[in-house]
Amino acid sequence: MPPDAFTADGDVTSTVEINSSTANGPSLANSDYFGGSVANIGDLDGDGVNDLAVDADGDGAGGSNRGAVNILYMVGISPVNAPTSLTASVNSDVQIVLQWTASTTLGTCSLISMSVQRKDESGMATIATTSNTSPPYTDTTVVTSQTYGYQVASVNEDGVGSYSNIVTATPTAPTTTLGGCRGVEAKAIVIQMDLEIIIFKECIR
Repeated sequence: MPPDAFTADGDVTSTVEINSSTANGPSLANSDYFGGSVANIGDLDGDGVNDLAVDADGDGAGGSNRGAVNILYMVGISPVNAPTSLTASVNSDVQIVLQWTASTTLGTCSLISMSVQRKDESGMATIATTSNTSPPYTDTTVVTSQTYGYQVASVNEDGVGSYSNIVTATPTAPTTTLGGCRGVEAKAIVIQMDLEIIIFKECIR
């Protein structure tokens, strides 16, 4: 059980079942009634994680229905390390695309999701927690000419791991070149008024 399995307000943040199929778990038989009582007995092995005493009052290993107390040495959940080599680029749709190298150390758990944070004029904030743990991630909510910073982190059962390096990108509107100005450059000026788009052509001399 992770040390933060219960939050300050008493909510359960995660649940792990312990039974005879659990790695290093107890050897159980039918009608052992394992788990009728559970006690926190402190950190017996000094690894920083509290251990448990769990009864099995129907255990017959020492004689018919004599019962037993199982001492479970619990292992803490390790955080996942940070993704590396984060990059940000602007695609043809004027969206920012993030690429990274996945975390190499998942702790004692599995990779669940990715946390993506973005920094703009309001500061750094989480914009997505995606179940897709592999890159890329595309930010489709950017505004042109605004500079954004990004960092990503892997998430396992212990929570959000360390964040990656921070990268920045600035999406810019594509330049449209129009002909018909007799050898001089043409510039497109697009004005959106209500739902109507009007395109003016201005010759630059």
